[in-house]
This record gives sequence, structure tokens and C-alpha cells, in this order.
Amino acid sequence: MFKYTTTKTLYDKRWAILAWGLGFAITIVFIVVLFPSFKDPQITEAFEKLPKELQSISGSFDINTIDKYLDAQVFFNNATFILIILGISMGVSLLVSEEDRGTLETLLSALISRTRLYFEKLLSLAIISLIVVLFGMLGTIVGLLIVGFDRNF
Repeated sequence: MFKYTTTKTLYDKRWAILAWGLGFAITIVFIVVLFPSFKDPQITEAFEKLPKELQSISGSFDINTIDKYLDAQVFFNNATFILIILGISMGVSLLVSEEDRGTLETLLSALISRTRLYFEKLLSLAIISLIVVLFGMLGTIVGLLIVGFDRNF
């Protein structure tokens, strides 16, 4: 049915890609929508009253502007962990799902080499990750529109 293993894999994982992408986008929308509450100077003052040891655990709390907030909350913390979990779980399931369905033997007996099969699965994982990142970018844009992002924010 499919000429390349990559397209077959993307077709097989289409619902997982959609679920991961929507979940990632919704998570980012919620994080961005919370920004106005972090802009309050009382939160910064409360953070500065914490003991130095506790402040050092959480790093910088300079999130008074939207770019610093997005950098700290979305791009550094949440997006990184979500994409690591996606890579591990999706990477493992790419070959395991073939084995569970009993199609791994058919794939290995095909006229493509095992190395090519491996790299096509790896390419599929890269494309899946890119699609989920695009959903995340869309979630960031939607969140900024909900918050009413303005250049002077």
C-alpha cells in the first residue's frame, strides 16, 4: 500500500500524532493564559522574600515580560520535557508496534535493508516531533491572542 516505510509509519501513528499535538498545544495555551497573573509585582516580591537556598533551586524569577515568561515557562521547562517524553515513548513504540502486530518480520524480509528501515523509522520520529512542535507554535500563537498580546505588553 505504501511505497516507503516512513509514510506507512506516519499513517499508522496519525492518531497518536494528533493526540500529542493537541495535548501539547492545549498545555501551552494554558501556560500562556496564566501570564497576566505572573505579571503582578507581588509575586516577584514574594519570591524575593524566600530564603536564598530556595531561590537558587528555582533559578531566575525575572518573568515580568511575555518573552521572558515564555522562555522560562514554555521553551525551557515544559516544551523540553514534553518533547523528551514524546521522543522516548514514540521512538520505542515505532518498532514495538510493528512487533505487536506481527508485521516486523514482513518488514525485515522486504527488499530494504535493516539500516534503511532503521533510518526511515528515525526519519518518521523526526517528522512526528516536528509536527508536534508546530502544534506547540500554534498553541503559543493562540495563547498570545487570548491574552491580547501587544508589543508594549
